[in-house]
Amino acid sequence: MKIFDKPQGLYFSTTARWLMWILVAPGLGVITYNLPIGIAMLAAGPVSQFITVGIQINFDEKTYRDYTSFFGAVTGAWYHLPEIEYISIYGETYSQTTHSLSNSYKKSDSAIAVQLVCPTLERIFICDSKNKADAFNTASVLSQHLQLRILDSTVPGQKWHEIA
Repeated sequence: MKIFDKPQGLYFSTTARWLMWILVAPGLGVITYNLPIGIAMLAAGPVSQFITVGIQINFDEKTYRDYTSFFGAVTGAWYHLPEIEYISIYGETYSQTTHSLSNSYKKSDSAIAVQLVCPTLERIFICDSKNKADAFNTASVLSQHLQLRILDSTVPGQKWHEIA
């Protein structure tokens, strides 16, 4: 059985993980009054570091799933892989603006994303990467197993890459 597994990162955002770690200190005080809530507060920070998300594709059975993993135990429903027209690689930019009474701060970040594109223009997100070579490596593996062309939208005018 050939399964493509691409981890996509931690389940919780950085801010949420910080907030969970902040709960650890008050959890020490709460544990004396309410044991279950105190234990939950103590465990929130460390546990948040081990919950990850990703995607798996089973090439033999033509199925895929978005999964959540906790200490290696993977959960997520398998879905039939629809007809895929091509693999898309493109650049995307994220930006966030934070406002306060006296100042505003804008943070931008960019990444290269890989998606499977269906004829109905439905898209299945595979991954994003800071490194263009990693994104192309992922797309090449998918291209070989699914026998699909790759559309590179990171270059001006877009470029088609044939099956490797």
